[in-house]
Amino acid sequence: MKLFHKQFGKVESQYELLNGFRLTGGFEYAQREAVVNATDYSFKDETKVHYTSNNPQNPLSDEPAFETHEAFRINITARVRIKQKYIERPDVNIILGSKYPTVVLNYFKGIKDFVGSDVDFDLLEVGVEDRIKLGMLGEFNYSAWYGNFINNSGMYFIDHAHFMGNKTIFSGFASKRFDLLDYYEYSTSKEYIQAFAEHEFGGLILNKIPLVRKLMLNEIAGFRYLHVPGHSDHFEFSIGLEKLGFIRADYVMALDDAGNFRSGFMIGLKGIIN
Repeated sequence: MKLFHKQFGKVESQYELLNGFRLTGGFEYAQREAVVNATDYSFKDETKVHYTSNNPQNPLSDEPAFETHEAFRINITARVRIKQKYIERPDVNIILGSKYPTVVLNYFKGIKDFVGSDVDFDLLEVGVEDRIKLGMLGEFNYSAWYGNFINNSGMYFIDHAHFMGNKTIFSGFASKRFDLLDYYEYSTSKEYIQAFAEHEFGGLILNKIPLVRKLMLNEIAGFRYLHVPGHSDHFEFSIGLEKLGFIRADYVMALDDAGNFRSGFMIGLKGIIN
């Protein structure tokens, strides 16, 4: 775990301008300060335990990772879903969805010299996502994203694009995750592409096996991809079982275009442990 200290104020609001077009915007003003380890204490033999520093770029140095600074950042998100269907009631509209995917446009900007801000960057990200119900064949959900820092002239490592990696056996099985990826190895201030897909079979296979079908298990297969210039492309494939909609275990295989292969098991409570 890598930590820093932040004191901040944040305002955010969202509004559906038209049916299927939702706009979210906000800003944050923060003072950010590096923190260093205060102790090496361990319940185990201290001679066998070594804590890395809070500097992801130089984990063997206990020097502060960056100077204390201020950051004023704005964010705007537009979500568009064509021909979205809904039920209109006097107090609320109930969204029924659409046969078309959702298109998402994210824009993040750090504004330099405004109320003392020290950051100056522009990140534009566009994505498409959808969940498709296939009847007895289950459900298929996917998302694909392209991001690019069109301006990165004044950034701290905090402001880079970071990807949800994992180096433990525990997972919350978030939709935009990588189960066998280092937390900061692929962090970037340039462009990136990431894609995610999962198919929930809903018992299509296991329900055909006597006795096993009484367990009411949901089979899940997944695929994840990450491209960052200067790094090997990262691929993940997974198969897993889910019970009661949130208890889950996966076997995951990771491969990069350099031919490196890894695998491992993931367990956790879906949407609870991250």
